[in-house]
Order: sequence, then C-alpha cells, then structure tokens
Amino acid sequence: MRDGPAKVHKLGHFGYTTDNFEATCSWYQNNFNLVPTEVLYSPKDENFDVAIFFRLDLGKTYVDHHCAFSFI
Repeated sequence: MRDGPAKVHKLGHFGYTTDNFEATCSWYQNNFNLVPTEVLYSPKDENFDVAIFFRLDLGKTYVDHHCAFSFI
C-alpha cells in the first residue's frame, strides 16, 4: 500500500454551476451521453429550469441513478 490520494475508478457525483444553463446541459448531453433523470424548476416559474441531475445512458446496463448535477 502506498501513501497518497486514492485512485479514481469512475467519475461520479460531481456538480457544477453555469451562467448558460441550456447550452451547458446540451453540451454535456451531446458529448458525454448523459441523460436527465431529474429537472428542478423555479418555484415561481415552472418553465424556468434551475438544476438538473444526469445519468450515463448505457442502454440496458445498470448505472448510478445520477452522476452529475448542474445548476444556475
């Protein structure tokens, strides 16, 4: 066993903020095969999305319920 940081075995459960929500979400979906699992909207306007959870789309292969989170 060596001292140091743990080796990464998968990318999961990360979050980020953005000032361009629609474009950023679209980029992640188009480049990383992520699909929305939950979309949160503003309590004052149901048509205004403020956060989204993504999961990796591997078809019938089981995956984590979400692996990424983005919000305004």
